[in-house]
Amino acid sequence: MILRGWIGPLPWRNLGVIDWNADLSAPLPPFILMQTIEAVTRLGSLKRAAEEMNVTPSAISHRVRLVEEQFGQRLFERDGQGIRSTENSELLAAAVSKAIGGIDAVWRELTARPEGREIRLCAMSAFAEEFILSNHQEFHRRFPDFRVESTSATIAEGGMRGEYDILIGIGPYPGAGWDYEDIMPYSAKIVCAPQVLDQMVSGNVVLGPILNASSDFLPWDAAANELGINLAKGAEQIRFDSVLTACHAAVRGKGVALAPAWIADKQVRQGDLVTIGNGAFTSSLSYWIAVRKSRKLDSTYGKFRRWLDAAVARTVAGTA
Repeated sequence: MILRGWIGPLPWRNLGVIDWNADLSAPLPPFILMQTIEAVTRLGSLKRAAEEMNVTPSAISHRVRLVEEQFGQRLFERDGQGIRSTENSELLAAAVSKAIGGIDAVWRELTARPEGREIRLCAMSAFAEEFILSNHQEFHRRFPDFRVESTSATIAEGGMRGEYDILIGIGPYPGAGWDYEDIMPYSAKIVCAPQVLDQMVSGNVVLGPILNASSDFLPWDAAANELGINLAKGAEQIRFDSVLTACHAAVRGKGVALAPAWIADKQVRQGDLVTIGNGAFTSSLSYWIAVRKSRKLDSTYGKFRRWLDAAVARTVAGTA
């Protein structure tokens, strides 16, 4: 492991034991310079040290001069054949190598702890059921560090307020401290169970009951108008806590629902629902994913995003 940051100015003694009462008048050079001395000593070449540290040989030479100026003595002997390490450079190189080894060991220990890698995900219930909970064992096998929760409430409705690392929602985006982007357009279809179609729909008129969700992002009137459907005046409306429960009620023959297109298409293929109207209602909203900025570079999140993007692409292709 090559450390490229600044560690200093801490007066280390006894190869890693910090003496907080030490004289601070001669602090250590930045650790990257000390690491350069270690690389040059070990490799015996400015050029090879430059290649290992991904900088130019002139940069390595400049770093060596900075350390020598602060140290007050030459650390390497120059001759026509290159450079040779001195006793002082070898002592420093040994100390730096031991320090790097200790840091590497602690880093590996910390990053291997399960509690340090847990990622908390909260997703809207319909999305979670389709992409995560429908095959929870397989998801857990791929992403054992994820803790998954679902919610029926958008951020605007007070949902997703826990200490989460990833959110998948619809409607307003989260605030400061999050990176977010749209991942899937929201489209919906009007559906009901085939065995009650004649009771609940007459021509292009939905007689009801209309199975509604508490969320504001499913405008029944706009959807019906776009799909060439009229809602009967005075039709009974039954409100559910989520789109998902409204869809489940439609499958049981309790009424007519406005279902996300991927749920509607899946249930139609299974023979549980039939669609009403022409095509799908296209909302101006999209499902989005948000990740805390502190977690964005987490390799596990990157793996999850690639998996999720592939799953969404398959779903969008199937509902196009």
